[in-house]
Amino acid sequence: MARFWIALVLAAGMFVGRANAATVEDCSGIRAARGTTVEPTACVDYGTHLTFRSEGFLPGQVVSALILGPQGLVGGADWSAHAGAEGVVVVDVDTASFRGVALAGGDYLFVARDITGRRPAAEASFRVVGSPSPPPVEPVAQPEPAPDAMPAASPPKVPAGIPMPQGACAAREPLPVEGAQAWMVAEHPAVKAVFTLCTRLIVDGKVTAGARVVATASSAIGAARLPAATTRTDGVAPIAFRLANAAPGQPLRVTALIVYAGHQYEAETSFTPN
Repeated sequence: MARFWIALVLAAGMFVGRANAATVEDCSGIRAARGTTVEPTACVDYGTHLTFRSEGFLPGQVVSALILGPQGLVGGADWSAHAGAEGVVVVDVDTASFRGVALAGGDYLFVARDITGRRPAAEASFRVVGSPSPPPVEPVAQPEPAPDAMPAASPPKVPAGIPMPQGACAAREPLPVEGAQAWMVAEHPAVKAVFTLCTRLIVDGKVTAGARVVATASSAIGAARLPAATTRTDGVAPIAFRLANAAPGQPLRVTALIVYAGHQYEAETSFTPN
């Protein structure tokens, strides 16, 4: 997936009202930013205009920027441009309407990163308190659901206060969610390189230390068991490995099984060596 560098202003719509005002209690547990500053603050009322400034990239470098929220990727895609003369990206966000989406109350993550994965992603967690005041509507009778109708699935919750992974696993870290997670440090590593798988387990909104991790890498020509690992205090277990049968352009699927407190959790990821 292409990654792009942006320096743009994204803001539209008008603030039509807010349900709450941010308090000290509302703003606790927001993880520290990395390579990005947020103005005026990382915890704001709904309708506030935010400015993100990410640095550490090369002038003219192509990178990507995106926002992840309680319901996934905001706007459905990332945005692209080139780094400015100082290698800094500036993104303005109106929480009342960002790419046509209202950033209602919840935790969000802004990410800016280059497409090569050679530099750690610049990111900042932020929280929006309150939501738009809905216009009054007349009650409408709802039909009875069909007997076999299934309730709609709730979007995954974004736990607050999850620590940033240590070391190489900070690269390409996904948005923290409840349960098991797996990701590769590099999406397209050199075929003869040492690959690094990162796994994390979050249970009841907290990272778990001491969980046992076993993983398998498989492709069209076979499968290989990876070295076992144990999650650290940040809830992450990195696994470095080589694959003798890896081939350029051949996708590999990695399945991780995490055992903690008598329960098993499973997560999958993939990568394609160059």
